[in-house]
Amino acid sequence: MSWTFDDNMARNLSSEHKKTDELPRWFIVGFSGHRHLSDPGKLRELLREVFKKVGYPDRRVACVASAACGGDTIFHEEAARHSFPRFVLLPFDRDTFQKDFDTEQWTRAAALIDSAIGCDVLSGELARSEAFLDAGVLTVDRCDLLVVCWHGQAATGGGGTADVVAYAREVGKPMAIIDDVSGNLTFERADLLPGGDAVCVAAPIGDPLLIVQTEHRRQADKAGKHGPRSRNLVLWLIWLHLGASAIAVVVVLAEVNEAWKWGASLAKLLALCTAVVFMQIQHRAKTSWISSRLSTELCRSYLAIWKLRRSSSIVPDTEGMKLDSMAQSLRMLWYLDKDKQVTLSQAKEWYLRERIDNQRDYFQSSIARVAPQYVWGRRIALYGTVLTIISIALCQIIPHQLEAEWYYKLLKSMTMLLPLAGAAILSYLFALDMGRRTIRYREMIDALITAHKKVETAKTWPALLRVVADTERKLLREISEWHAVASYGGKSN
Repeated sequence: MSWTFDDNMARNLSSEHKKTDELPRWFIVGFSGHRHLSDPGKLRELLREVFKKVGYPDRRVACVASAACGGDTIFHEEAARHSFPRFVLLPFDRDTFQKDFDTEQWTRAAALIDSAIGCDVLSGELARSEAFLDAGVLTVDRCDLLVVCWHGQAATGGGGTADVVAYAREVGKPMAIIDDVSGNLTFERADLLPGGDAVCVAAPIGDPLLIVQTEHRRQADKAGKHGPRSRNLVLWLIWLHLGASAIAVVVVLAEVNEAWKWGASLAKLLALCTAVVFMQIQHRAKTSWISSRLSTELCRSYLAIWKLRRSSSIVPDTEGMKLDSMAQSLRMLWYLDKDKQVTLSQAKEWYLRERIDNQRDYFQSSIARVAPQYVWGRRIALYGTVLTIISIALCQIIPHQLEAEWYYKLLKSMTMLLPLAGAAILSYLFALDMGRRTIRYREMIDALITAHKKVETAKTWPALLRVVADTERKLLREISEWHAVASYGGKSN
């Protein structure tokens, strides 16, 4: 990895980010350090050096840390000097946290807290040392690189910098370690950091809402293209396999000459070879469809909460969706666009219209389309099974001397083809997830009706945010279920 910086790189970066409608990528720098420092000026100098080494041409830098006096305060001040967006993690409520500061220290810290794009207050139920450790652990979890100012000794009490360093090493987090005694700067696991030459430039960002709306449309267009193609290819695959089986049955039962047998074999071979090609095409289309639909739904979730008060409680949960990079970008843009926040009544109206009502309409229209196909598909498969049973029974009671008659051969072929047709229909229903969607969408409609009532009656921001958090969790859980079925259904270890 190269750790160099020059003016040409800065100009290239500025040119690169003229595409302001693209979803920006972020590199998050976290910090943990002592309150009492050997040389605060040296820490500032080394932080500036670290910041020069962690900016990348395709990523913007953001920072996260607590706001204790000493190292945390200096880290936030240097991040602010570089115009990097900052998140603050408070181990307990602001009034309790303030007791650790004198007047001058609190004036500096309070200004940094107020100017941060986000501030999370952690649980007030933990003991003091546990709360500080929790803040440190969360800093490690949220950052790509942890910067620590540490004297290298074990912690004298729980929750200190040494404990945070131990956790970071345990989870394999890249670290920039500033020795508080010697002033040396060393890196651990730097090979895990993104490659490329370092550039420390706070590049401008366009309208965050417009960026997300553009990304949403782009992903929705991709999903709209690949989804129908994947479903149509599934139907073609079923028809091709069913056709190949039907050809084999007809050849066995019918008295055909060698030329017809040769032609039937060629047709069957052609159908199966076509099916092999279609399988590969369908796999690629399905993979693109899954990726773009997950991305679409994540963008839709952020757009739904865009005008609401910023709170980590309603940040969409992307566990299992494999969209960590996109989620980080959307989360940063959401926090950066705090000016879009509206009043409580406007937020309720926005969320009801843009999320609950729209999503309910989608589920209702989907059920109206899918449920009849699912019901009739099951019925046809059932009728086919019944006809197969009847055909088998008739074949058993027809005298042997009539086995050469056309109706016997027809019944015999039905005993072979109808089970295949039933299996094909059920496979199609399963491949398109019709059963789960029919049941699950009805459940989601009921949940959205309840959420609609709760939003309408919410009188405070905390009440509204609780309903929003619960609704977003349910909606994203449904798409995660679809992802699991679509991605892993039928696969084995």
